[in-house]
Amino acid sequence: MKASVAFALAGALLIVSPALVRADEPPPQTEQKGGGDFAADKDAYVKQMRSDMDKWGEKIGKYSAEAQAKGDRAAKDANKDLHQAWVKTKEASRRVAHASKKGWAKAKASFEHASDKLKQEWREHSGE
Repeated sequence: MKASVAFALAGALLIVSPALVRADEPPPQTEQKGGGDFAADKDAYVKQMRSDMDKWGEKIGKYSAEAQAKGDRAAKDANKDLHQAWVKTKEASRRVAHASKKGWAKAKASFEHASDKLKQEWREHSGE
């Protein structure tokens, strides 16, 4: 019982902390071989992604707090599933922010897949 409470509190701290959603340092400069559109496109995508991740962090933080307040097993299980999807999405967002031109397509696809999974978990557990 104590371990599950500690896990839940640690998870809530991870969810609520915006500093963990995105790296504090800016992404590395990208190479501009074959045109400068990649850098501008990546910067725009990363800016929107970070804004979306901040919004998700707030939504999930509120949901997690409500799940903890309810204290029932179903709410805790739903929170665990949602938390796992959130962690994978945060990891994928970091890879996107630091992707080179060569690794961009793979990192972006991985993030979009993780983001879709997060949205699916959210719909299943939040009722939205």
